[in-house]
Amino acid sequence: MATSEMPPPTAPTSSSPETELLQTQAIAIERELSKVIVGYPDVLRGVLITLLAGGHALIEGAPGLGKTLLVRTLADVLDLTYGRIQCTPDLMPSDILGTNVLLASSETGERRFEFQSGPVFANGGHAGAHRDGGYARVPTAAAILRHRHAEPDRDDGYLPAA
Repeated sequence: MATSEMPPPTAPTSSSPETELLQTQAIAIERELSKVIVGYPDVLRGVLITLLAGGHALIEGAPGLGKTLLVRTLADVLDLTYGRIQCTPDLMPSDILGTNVLLASSETGERRFEFQSGPVFANGGHAGAHRDGGYARVPTAAAILRHRHAEPDRDDGYLPAA
């Protein structure tokens, strides 16, 4: 994550009420993010613009610079569910999509399978590449996010909108 000085958010200047509302809300979100993420105003604004435009952001940087904290804070501020995919060399499809889990009722003894959603079904989240070779797994996670569709063993595989 690179640092640079950006001018502070300014008040809306558009005449459209919808645009003014969006600008006001974006400024409020950016202010909340800047309370937690300090020193990266250009990254905060870029990620926020990307999210508002319905896109995906690639945030690169050395470990410990707050990439995970940024995404987690954004999810908290926007009241989104958060999921993290750790792209390690041993990453399995169920680590991304989720899996069916066998549940047994303690009262009736009835057993049934229930789908436990993986992190890709969260509204907000990120895929972190592990330095031991997980970088090869990032394109797979990105393809799922780009198409907004996954194929786990469930009724529908459509991902929730952010």
